[in-house]
Amino acid sequence: MAPIPGKINPYEIENVLNKMFSPEWLRDTAAKVGYVQRNRKIDPVTFFWVVVLGFGVGVQRTLASLRRAYETASAETLVPSSFYDRFNKGLIAFLKECLAHGIADLANHASLTLSDKLKGFKDLMVADGTIIRLHDKLAEQFPGARGKAELKIHTAIGLTGNTKSIAIYSGKTADIKTMRIGSWLKDNILLFDLGYFKHELFSRIRGNGGYFVSRLKQSHSLGAACPPG
Repeated sequence: MAPIPGKINPYEIENVLNKMFSPEWLRDTAAKVGYVQRNRKIDPVTFFWVVVLGFGVGVQRTLASLRRAYETASAETLVPSSFYDRFNKGLIAFLKECLAHGIADLANHASLTLSDKLKGFKDLMVADGTIIRLHDKLAEQFPGARGKAELKIHTAIGLTGNTKSIAIYSGKTADIKTMRIGSWLKDNILLFDLGYFKHELFSRIRGNGGYFVSRLKQSHSLGAACPPG
């Protein structure tokens, strides 16, 4: 059956995801971070997809329902403890690697070239963050600003795909504290919103040979927002 024009083909999405997170990459990464130390009944590939696709906006899932989903996908019957014990610090390290890999892969596919007007710069970068609501039991590790438990993901990605930065913080961390400025910013332009508006940040960007673009707060004059030099 031919796909309907203008509609997203779900098989294309499946192919892209399977290519991005291939079984080989998932197993190698799980072993690299120590999440899987030897062959066990629980396969990290099946476990990854059950956990990632088992949650959605407005959907509440229990560990028991995820275990049943894993058993259906793997055709294996599990002792509950053997499944629940996989939710540990090793899983956190594994999922962090998967998140960084996914964002980096998307950035590479979206690579562009700068126009002639910007040819004097190495890259045009965009910095922003997003909040993900977590289960309330994670409030101690990831305290939130608007909810009990939240995760803040900060990214700074260049349009050419040559530069990228990804970091994870607790939800209540101020945006300005998630922006790490260093020598990597030299000859790059950094775009960000008012959540990062601070003169100290502007000075650090200029001190590292970088440039920035931001909207101007109504309470600031143009001269006050742009440090000399």
